[in-house]
Amino acid sequence: MSQTESKQIKGYILKVREDFILNSALAEILTDSTLFEVKLPAKMENYKYKSLLNFGNLLSFDLVKTRKHWVVTHIECYEKLNYPSWSYSKFEILSQMNKVLLSNLHLDQECQVFDWLRGELDKLDNFQDSFDQKVFLDEFLSNLEIRLGFKST
Repeated sequence: MSQTESKQIKGYILKVREDFILNSALAEILTDSTLFEVKLPAKMENYKYKSLLNFGNLLSFDLVKTRKHWVVTHIECYEKLNYPSWSYSKFEILSQMNKVLLSNLHLDQECQVFDWLRGELDKLDNFQDSFDQKVFLDEFLSNLEIRLGFKST
């Protein structure tokens, strides 16, 4: 009899998509070393943790390996941004940051951007509302490209 493989990871959800064939959802999670895909145990509309599955929340996932997927068995919020104090423009920037990450990272790609991203999210969280959004996003993209090896400093 084989032993069930399980593990715990921390990461940021970048994308959740519904899979109607599997009758559940799949989530892309940025961990400290890779962009990783996991299966959620239910469709999003029925999932009890769906309120946590937003980019910006640092989450801890308990996973169990099945034949084809890593399946989430439990989620805990490890760190949360101070959303109640945010202006609309900060949410726009957060959305743009997520789009930039999704367009530059690929599943199972090894990348070392987790700690840097954590710092960038903290910086966004602590900015006053009068900062220049375009400059912030341009610097974000430039620093991401440097960390991924596409650009030199």
